[in-house]
Amino acid sequence: MPAAKERTFPRWVPFTWILPAVAAVAVVAQRWNQPQPGRTLALVVLGLLPLTLDDIFHARLQWLWRVPSTVWALPAVAAVSVLGWNPVTNDWAPFLLVLVTARAAIVGSLADGIVVLLASTGAMLGLEAAGRFQGSFIWVLGITLAWTGAFAVRSMYELLTKLEAAQADLAERAAADERQRIAREVHDVIAHSLSVAALHITGARLALRRSPEEATEALEQAERLARDSLAQVRAVIGVLASAGDGTAPAMPTASDIPALVAEFTDAGVDVAVDVRGDLASLSPGLGLALFRVTQESLSNVIRHAPGASASVGIHASASKVTLTVTNPISNGLSRPEWGRGIHGMRERAVAHHGTFDAGARDGQWIVRLAIPTAETGTER
Repeated sequence: MPAAKERTFPRWVPFTWILPAVAAVAVVAQRWNQPQPGRTLALVVLGLLPLTLDDIFHARLQWLWRVPSTVWALPAVAAVSVLGWNPVTNDWAPFLLVLVTARAAIVGSLADGIVVLLASTGAMLGLEAAGRFQGSFIWVLGITLAWTGAFAVRSMYELLTKLEAAQADLAERAAADERQRIAREVHDVIAHSLSVAALHITGARLALRRSPEEATEALEQAERLARDSLAQVRAVIGVLASAGDGTAPAMPTASDIPALVAEFTDAGVDVAVDVRGDLASLSPGLGLALFRVTQESLSNVIRHAPGASASVGIHASASKVTLTVTNPISNGLSRPEWGRGIHGMRERAVAHHGTFDAGARDGQWIVRLAIPTAETGTER
C-alpha cells in the first residue's frame, strides 16, 4: 500500500491550535457564571479537540492526513450552534467559526474549505433566522473574509512550493549540463592528445634504428604534447573547484587553430588550411567550439584514415562562421556517424544555435559546422 501523501500547508499551521485554545478559554470564561458551566466546557472541548489533535499529531499519525478537514471542523460548527442558541453579551463563540473556517481553507482541499464555509455561515444565519442570536451578519462577513484571506495564503504558499521545485529542477539540469560540457571537453582533449602522441611514438619507433636523432625529436614532441594536453585537462576540470585567485587558465580559441593544425602537421599528417576572415573577432565560446570541432575532426582522420591528407576551411563573416574539414576515406571504409566524438561536435553546434553535418560523399569524409556570429548564436 503506498504511503499517504502529506498535506501541503505552511509550517506555521500546526501551531494554530494555540489561537483556538485561547478563544475557547474566553468562551468558557464568558459563560462560567451562567447555568451549567460544565456543559459549556464540554461543548467547547468536544468541538475543538479533534481539530487541535489533528494539528498537533498530523506529523506522527499519517492516517490523519487522509481524513478530510470537514470531519475536524463540523464538530466545532455544531458546538458553536448549540452555544449560540443561548448567547451571552458580546459572545465570542462565533469567533471559533472564524478560526475553523480559515484553517479549513489553508489545510483542506477547496471542496473541504467551501463545505466548512457554508456550514459556518449557515449556522450563524440559522441562529439569526431563529431569533436566537443578533448581529450574526457581522460574523458571517468575518467568516467569509477569513476564508478568503486564508485561501489566498494557501494559494501563495502552493505557488512558492512550485517555484522552489522549479528552481531545484533548474539547478539539477544546470549541473547535468555542466557535467556534460566537462565530459565533452575532456573527451576532445584526450582524444586529440592520444591520437597525435601515438603518431609521434609510431614515428619514433620506425626511426629508432635508422635515425636516433629523429626518434628522439619525435619522442620530445610526444612528451611536449602530453604536457600541453595535461594542462588543458586541468583547465577543463578546473571549474569543478574554485581557484585560489578566482581565475582559471584560458581555454583555446579560434586563433589557436593554426597552432593546432601545426601539431598534426608535425606529427606527419598532411593538412591544408584555408582561413578567411578575422578569427580573433569571434567570441571565446564560439572560438572554443571551432577549435574543438577542428581538433576532433583531425583526430578522427588519424584514427579512421591513417596516412590520409586533410583540408581545413574556415570562413568567418559578419553573420556566421563556417568550418569544413575533409579527408579521403581510406580503403573505401566509412566511419560511424554517431560515435561520441560526432555526438559531441553536434552538441557544440546546437549549443550555439548552429548546424552540424558529418558524412561520406564522393569518397570524401566531410565535416561541416555553421554557427551564427550574432548575439543569437551565443552559447546557452
